[in-house]
Amino acid sequence: MRSLDRGRSWEQTPTGLTGSSSPFAPLALDPNRAPAADLAAGFQSAVTDILHEKTKRALAEYRLLAPAKPTFAIAGGVAANGQIRSALVGLCETEGVAFVAPPLSLCTDNAAMIAALGDRRLAAGERDELELAPAATTRSETGST
Repeated sequence: MRSLDRGRSWEQTPTGLTGSSSPFAPLALDPNRAPAADLAAGFQSAVTDILHEKTKRALAEYRLLAPAKPTFAIAGGVAANGQIRSALVGLCETEGVAFVAPPLSLCTDNAAMIAALGDRRLAAGERDELELAPAATTRSETGST
């Protein structure tokens, strides 16, 4: 099992995993080290393995609830990653669980969505003070999404 897989729980977010990549950044910039593409591929593989294992654990607990039609849903930037998506589709097929995800065109990274909302608000002349507290319920009043 990969070293990022701490403990036997299934609780882990892709954000938590990708946030742990920062120690690898200096390696990508050093020409005497592995090429950046190799580091990225290795990291993607590690994240895929961990998400696969943790999803398998979560599905095992979920199946204990005896849902009539077990279903696994994924969205966001992680759902757009082909390697991760493929691994989770395969896992769901093996486990007899329906896989549900939006079309790739609707799977976008949260940072991109936040930036798009910020751009709309800026274009509408809206400004916030630097002391603004983040809120997950921010709505765009500047137009359709």
